[in-house]
Amino acid sequence: LHDALPISGNDFFAGVDDRGDLLRTWTVFDMKKMQHILGQYADLSDWNLNCLYECIADDGNVYKHNSYATKEITDSAYAMLDFEGELFGMDVIGNAGVRYQAIDVTAQTVLVIQNRAAVPFVDPDDGSTGYEFDDNLVTSTEATVNKSSTDVLPSFNLSVWPIEDELAVRYSIAEQRARPSLSQLTGTSVVTCYNVDEGQRDSLEQYLAANPGAFDDADPATDDSEAGENFIASYIDRCSGRIGNPSLKGYGAVTQNLSLEWYPNRDTQVSVSAYKIAVKSGRPEGVTDFAYVIDNNPYEVGTYEDGEGGKDTTGVEFSVKTAFSFLPGFLRHTGGGFNTSTAKSSQSTANFDLVTGKLLPPVKESSYYY
Repeated sequence: LHDALPISGNDFFAGVDDRGDLLRTWTVFDMKKMQHILGQYADLSDWNLNCLYECIADDGNVYKHNSYATKEITDSAYAMLDFEGELFGMDVIGNAGVRYQAIDVTAQTVLVIQNRAAVPFVDPDDGSTGYEFDDNLVTSTEATVNKSSTDVLPSFNLSVWPIEDELAVRYSIAEQRARPSLSQLTGTSVVTCYNVDEGQRDSLEQYLAANPGAFDDADPATDDSEAGENFIASYIDRCSGRIGNPSLKGYGAVTQNLSLEWYPNRDTQVSVSAYKIAVKSGRPEGVTDFAYVIDNNPYEVGTYEDGEGGKDTTGVEFSVKTAFSFLPGFLRHTGGGFNTSTAKSSQSTANFDLVTGKLLPPVKESSYYY
């Protein structure tokens, strides 16, 4: 296989001194060379790439292979107004703007539906009876969903200088939006769902209720010792993989910042600020939908939904920065800075420190930052 991985193009970062083991290029398979090499050890007379994208089936018709794809088209426009003047003898500078974006998402995954038949059997060793599952393919199709959404994101920035070029008060407010990832919009490449014939449900549930653990599905995610009803719900009417959600809007919040900045000289800045982040929708989270309907049948399936909104995060920050222009030589181009901030969330949590007994902050949120 190594001989079938040619180095294409020039060296990556060619000419860089002491490049050591730096990656030289991205390698790709030369399929013709691979065929020649493997042909020395196996009969590849029927090996070709004719069915890579489409193929002729037994009925003589040409069918395309099912494919996995995500397409997101964003159209946006932005308008901004700058202003500058004096108010009570103080310089006032600012701007106001708004961003409009229209987003069209097409998510396409491969959806496989299988009928799961419960076949009774008798153990020849001890004569015990039970059931085993036999899966039969029903359909394998491309499931495509198209969703559209719009956002209007205004922003405003203002700075007032009570003391010209020395003391400033700044305020900003903006609505923010972070789009979900493509994998959250589309999900896994293949989702396989299983259902069982309605006529077998009653007998299966009765049998499993009397014989918990009679089935071993070899899936550690399911509890084989559950009674019939729970087993049917968690194993038979269930989909593997995770279905995406093209309706996701993603993380959205309104951010505000108010700061007081002092410039004692041209090289130094000292500031203190207060901020607030009002979350309208949290980051998308993986969830389980216990009644996801596919072809009029409900399934238990993993998917995504926008995170909970309504959480506010507030805090204060202190910062100092200075340039070392007083140093000799090249050192005069260096500088240093320090900042620390606090964060307090309105989100409640039930987690607590096992040592101190104190409640912990929400996940991925610290009380202080440096």
